[in-house]
Amino acid sequence: MARKRSLSTVQAALRILAYLAEHPEGVEAKEVARHLGRSLSAAYALLNSLVEEGFAVKGEGRYTLARARPAPKAQGFLEEALEELYLRTRERCYLALLTPEGVRLKTRGRQGQPNPLGETLPPEAHALALGKVLLAHGVLPVPPLFPKTPYT
Repeated sequence: MARKRSLSTVQAALRILAYLAEHPEGVEAKEVARHLGRSLSAAYALLNSLVEEGFAVKGEGRYTLARARPAPKAQGFLEEALEELYLRTRERCYLALLTPEGVRLKTRGRQGQPNPLGETLPPEAHALALGKVLLAHGVLPVPPLFPKTPYT
């Protein structure tokens, strides 16, 4: 049977994340190195990468799992992806972020200017494909439904 391709560095980073989740009190780099069976310098490099990307936190020589990944980097990437999708399709595109506060929306397309992230879903969201997905997955409460077209 052929061996599947994998990246040992990615596997190591995922193992570190799982290890950090098992140790909420935090761990030292030497513990991570021992756990992975790698050098101390490799453990530091992996841990520092996880800290830079917002997945781990370093405090007083111990590393812990970050509670939530910072939004700015991810948000910037998603907004770039939204713009790229619009430029390739020239069709109206939507970006919805699910946050504890609710759904944050950004749109890009021919029917108006780009809307800032943070706009709430319009009352007729059920008529949009995005709204149907959010309703189907129970993210949005079912509002009074009014057809926008004879086919809605």
